[in-house]
Amino acid sequence: MKSLFSIVRRYMFLAFFLIIILISLNIGLFICYTLRYEKLFTHQNGIQYYSEAFREKGGTYFLPKKVMKQLQDSDIIFAMELNEQGKIIWSYRLPETLNRSYSLSDVASMTRWYLDDYPVRMWKNDYGIFITGRQKNSVWKLTVERPVSIIEDTPKNFFYVISLNLCGIFLVFLFIGWKLFVALRPIARGIDQLTDQEKITLPEKGITADLSHKLNETSRILETQKNRLDSRDTARTNWISGVSHDIRTPLSMIMGYTDILLAEETFSPDQMEKLTVIKAQSIRIKELIEDLNLTSKLEYDMQPLRPESYRIGSLLREIVTEYYNNDLPEVYSITLYVSKEAEQITLYGDTALLKRAFRNLIGNSIRHNPSGCDIVLSAKVQKTCCCLSFSDTGKGIPADIIRHFQKKEIQAGIEKTKNQPHILGLILVKQIVESHGGRMNFLLSKGKSNTVEILLSLPDSNK
Repeated sequence: MKSLFSIVRRYMFLAFFLIIILISLNIGLFICYTLRYEKLFTHQNGIQYYSEAFREKGGTYFLPKKVMKQLQDSDIIFAMELNEQGKIIWSYRLPETLNRSYSLSDVASMTRWYLDDYPVRMWKNDYGIFITGRQKNSVWKLTVERPVSIIEDTPKNFFYVISLNLCGIFLVFLFIGWKLFVALRPIARGIDQLTDQEKITLPEKGITADLSHKLNETSRILETQKNRLDSRDTARTNWISGVSHDIRTPLSMIMGYTDILLAEETFSPDQMEKLTVIKAQSIRIKELIEDLNLTSKLEYDMQPLRPESYRIGSLLREIVTEYYNNDLPEVYSITLYVSKEAEQITLYGDTALLKRAFRNLIGNSIRHNPSGCDIVLSAKVQKTCCCLSFSDTGKGIPADIIRHFQKKEIQAGIEKTKNQPHILGLILVKQIVESHGGRMNFLLSKGKSNTVEILLSLPDSNK
């Protein structure tokens, strides 16, 4: 809703700003237009200037050379001087169609209107009346009579008119803005509901009818897709749960009978080796089933966390000790480094899940390097997080598998196709780490990664 108010407010301010610019532009053009033609009525270029410059010397009437030059350069096409009897005593380019003497009524008519359609101006001087004329149809004369009080109040009235016009325009835009706000408010509310994955049904009317229709259609499509995804996820979860349950019983029988056969001494060394392989692979299948169930639960937040306080150094030493106590083959070695700062911090999390994630990383190094490798675990403090590093000297994780892992959705690790690498273990590690607010990174070198880095946030008390 705040964004909607912002749109309407900006719309109103822009409209008001444009109105001010438009009015200012009109006033400016009016002033420029007035100044452009003001020279026609200035003292120097007007009738008064020529009338006062008119002279008589020795019975001859004339205009000084300078004034005459200005008269010739102006838009005045003729001029004349009438004496008190109405006779012309001096003229300049006087048209032949004009009379050479005029009565009092002719002079009065010229004062107000035209002379034979020539727009004329008149000014009284010591010798009579000085008259100038311009081209026909070049000047429009209009006689207006108004009380002096109205003329004196013109600036104030002009201000009132402008103010009323601005208020009227503002009210119009305010009304338009309000109508726009009312029309867009359901749209904004509908978008917020779509963001929250809620179903919407907007009224399809008014100026936003098309937009409302599209949003309603989008909501229906999203609702259909959500129902399909929910149905698919439910079916997949049920399938995983059912398959896991069906496999668990025969797998337990295989592992149980394998233990019984291994306890007997009637088998040859070769047969005992094969039985050992059967047991190891059965354990591997059991672990994969457990990983599959756990990643499915973590994906849909069905696995509740059981957080508790723990020391990261103690947790890592416990895991390393378990590997050595379970007869770690001699071709492998696990080394642990914990900094002094990391030894002192106390973290909070589900230790059972974290052990599962860390075992997966160590198990990957052992499983994918059958000829042996050295595994190095380290823990140190970096600013506001605890940095755990799992490295090995084996063949490492190829870059294409890492790219595939980073692009895939979590469920893609479950729905593995023929050409996709098996990354369920890494996905499970990522899910567990992210459920604890952490991050998992791969450190690449020469097209592979021999180091997986896990960053766990420190509690406020340890920052």
